[in-house]
Amino acid sequence: MNAAQEVPSPNVAGFNPVGTAVFQNNGDGTVSYTVNATGLSTADAPVPQGGTTFTGMHIHFAAPGVAAGVVVPLTIPTPSATAGVVAVTGTFSQATITGKDANGVVFTLDAVLDKMRNNGAYINVHTSRNTAGELRGQVATGGL
Repeated sequence: MNAAQEVPSPNVAGFNPVGTAVFQNNGDGTVSYTVNATGLSTADAPVPQGGTTFTGMHIHFAAPGVAAGVVVPLTIPTPSATAGVVAVTGTFSQATITGKDANGVVFTLDAVLDKMRNNGAYINVHTSRNTAGELRGQVATGGL
């Protein structure tokens, strides 16, 4: 994940946000994930002094270079002991999927996994400085 993949381009002057996301299909209707990132604008200033905060982290369905709505909300990062760094683990399941298809039906877990397996999904991290997203990465895994 990096800022260059984010659409629209984020305001990251003076920062270099990069990260990784790892997903694992647990085989029981849940998917575990670990997201690690550094260089985020949350290093800008401590939150009590009006600094940047994390506002969301999601999976979206779209090709590279295209923005789309949220399909799976993930755990919102909390500030770490090291400014500008995030380390999040979590799990999602059918119950946490919020994105809907053209007929207004919530996507199934199988549909989410299919998109993740076939480069049709991306993950991004949102901050108060970059509400549309600060860094993004296409999910590229055939092993789910």
